[in-house]
Amino acid sequence: MSSTNNTPSDAKSNCGCGTNNVKDCSNLQNELPPKILFLCTHNACRSQLAEGLTKSLYGDKVIVESAGSNPGSQVNASAIKVLNEIGIDISGHIPKHLKDVFIDEDKVDYVITLCSNDGDGCPTLGRRKVGKYIHHIFDDPSHSPAEGEDGLGGFRRVRDEIEQFLRKELPISHLLDDGFVRN
Repeated sequence: MSSTNNTPSDAKSNCGCGTNNVKDCSNLQNELPPKILFLCTHNACRSQLAEGLTKSLYGDKVIVESAGSNPGSQVNASAIKVLNEIGIDISGHIPKHLKDVFIDEDKVDYVITLCSNDGDGCPTLGRRKVGKYIHHIFDDPSHSPAEGEDGLGGFRRVRDEIEQFLRKELPISHLLDDGFVRN
């Protein structure tokens, strides 16, 4: 296979080409995968869900991290449980401060804030170069009343909303690894 005939499995992109087809993407050659940073306040729930889902959906086609402006002491156990339900293990993740991620990078391609609209103070990266900021409102299920018989309904709802966002609204969704199947 020549280096100019990349397939979805070996695609490396810093995309922004505007195509909906990985094979037609003009940015697939000799580029690094896009760097994506998910931010929320505590990096204990929503941004951890987004990081785990993105790694499962996009695989090595992206470099993804999550962080917060005021990181919690541990990842929310319910967030870990609802990702485990669909075959994603984030039990080894720890909350990180935004100053501790992508520290040697000159640019982060996408910074995605996942805060709710209730004034929970979405962080920003300050002076670091960012290709594009994206803000998407997701409720914080750790601050909502328990839903469902086992109390995880709100976490499942937010997990599923984030997954739909990643599949349909993320500017690089044409790089999606179609091999992701829920258990």
